[in-house]
Amino acid sequence: MSIVETANKLGVNAMEYIADRISQKHDMPHLADLVRQVLTPDCHYVLSGYVNLFVPYYWT
Repeated sequence: MSIVETANKLGVNAMEYIADRISQKHDMPHLADLVRQVLTPDCHYVLSGYVNLFVPYYWT
């Protein structure tokens, strides 16, 4: 799976994410951290300044 596909599944704007990494600002969370949040059993919502995503029950 590509960065773009992963970002899209997480509700993250892929171009903003890539620009954040290239600029080395790191204002956005790492995609791996967001994936871990999604996979946390008690996590049903992932909310931050960049992500507003309803996580379906089958992702937990």
